[in-house]
Amino acid sequence: MTLNLFFRAHLLRWMAGLLALLASLTSAQAQDITDAELLAVVEAERVLNSVITAQGRFTQQDSLGGQASGEVAIWRPGRLRFDYDAPSPTLILADGYFVMSVDRELENVAHQRISRSPLYFLLDDRVEFTKGLNLVDVVLGDQLLEITVQRQGREDEGFLTLLFHPQSKALLGWRTVDAQGVTTLLQLEFMNYGMAMSDDLFKLPAGYGKDDRDRN
Repeated sequence: MTLNLFFRAHLLRWMAGLLALLASLTSAQAQDITDAELLAVVEAERVLNSVITAQGRFTQQDSLGGQASGEVAIWRPGRLRFDYDAPSPTLILADGYFVMSVDRELENVAHQRISRSPLYFLLDDRVEFTKGLNLVDVVLGDQLLEITVQRQGREDEGFLTLLFHPQSKALLGWRTVDAQGVTTLLQLEFMNYGMAMSDDLFKLPAGYGKDDRDRN
């Protein structure tokens, strides 16, 4: 592909993303979200889709006073690992099919299909803010780009706000508000991209007896 054809193809994909986003908005949403904010959403979507592997640290805090930190690894599509620092016994894995919450003290595991996880669309083969989501709000500030979404048909589950760098559109973390009104902020730190990864990193460790798998 020549350079001119490459840029033309990139422009067509970018315009298609913008048109899909515009088509998904209600008239009320379209009035509230500016052109600059819409363009920022399309660019954030493009940057997310360029990420295949990522690894770094995370910190987490919630409105009930809970705090935690640990290591994060992502291998799109479908694979994710949150390895919480001690004293937390929690390990969260996504293996391409299920999100698994592991309690390393009790040696048991609870399963949930990725499609039912709040972060399912980030692990999809292609991230699309128009795919099964309502775009609730966009705030483009000097320090952050905030994109708030709800799952279509599951609005009672709460909100997810993705946090991006306003210029590079790198994902900085996210904020969730669940059905009970509890807010959880997760921030990504020291992220590296594009490294080789092993499937074993996303597999359930041996020796976890109780299988609470959700088969619905």
